[in-house]
Amino acid sequence: MHGDALTLALDQGTHSSRAVVFDAHGNAVALTRQPVTLKRHSRTRVEQSADEILASMYTVIEDIFRAPGVDPARITAAGLATQRSSVVAWDRHTGRAL
Repeated sequence: MHGDALTLALDQGTHSSRAVVFDAHGNAVALTRQPVTLKRHSRTRVEQSADEILASMYTVIEDIFRAPGVDPARITAAGLATQRSSVVAWDRHTGRAL
């Protein structure tokens, strides 16, 4: 049933993480957003918590899966857009952000 297919779009931006589910016709079925804290240390230096960013992505995915009209089993495709200017270093042994 191709018409029942859903597409999940995830966007992790500077100020929030977002999830949108579209039907086969491109109509938005559900949308959710989770703010992400941005700490400004100076005019040119900002910082974010990698753990908070990851948690926000889990939150929007969980929220979108519970949204009316969204059956996770119908999601046949997904896409992810992320910040291009961020860098995170991870501890290879623990998997935690440094």
